[in-house]
Amino acid sequence: ALQSSLVSQRPTADEGSHRPLLTGRSMNRKGAGGSKGVCPVLGIDVSKATLHATLLDPGSRRTCWSEEVPNSLAGIRRLLRRTPATTPWVLEPTGRYGLPLVEQAYAAQRTVLMAQPKRAKAFLAAVQDRAKTDRLDSRGLALYGLSTTLRPYPLKSPLIAQIDELLAARHGLAQAISSLGQQRATLPAAAELLGSAIQG
Repeated sequence: ALQSSLVSQRPTADEGSHRPLLTGRSMNRKGAGGSKGVCPVLGIDVSKATLHATLLDPGSRRTCWSEEVPNSLAGIRRLLRRTPATTPWVLEPTGRYGLPLVEQAYAAQRTVLMAQPKRAKAFLAAVQDRAKTDRLDSRGLALYGLSTTLRPYPLKSPLIAQIDELLAARHGLAQAISSLGQQRATLPAAAELLGSAIQG
């Protein structure tokens, strides 16, 4: 039921875009909040095990805070508690690793924006002059969200997600069969064994 609710709440391309918050004044911070009408932006670098988040002041572009949490329900809840409700979250699409984060954020009525990987990568390369780290990536994603117009992060329906997973599995099997066929041609002693594996 929760998943169906989340799908019904997901934004579509017709719902417009989130425009960057370009302001010349620094945020007057009181705890995690700011001055009226000015919202910080949270950039999140997603990996299999961790979420590295950086909250950026929209006026000064300085880091309010940066933290790494587990990529788990507990870690996501910590980010929800620590981030103002009006703060947009910016992240790149990372498949199943980022899906729980997006679902929980939408369930909590948060704004989640998607950074297109190629454009975000080019932006990060332009603004970062140091070695790549998750902390720098999360700050760069927040800065990217402040600098350009981003669309809401789309959530797939359960049926579409299932179809995508089946297609990905089919693609993986096709690659495996092709690899076994090549090995069969170059390994005569194992040809019979590899042939049996290919036939299933």
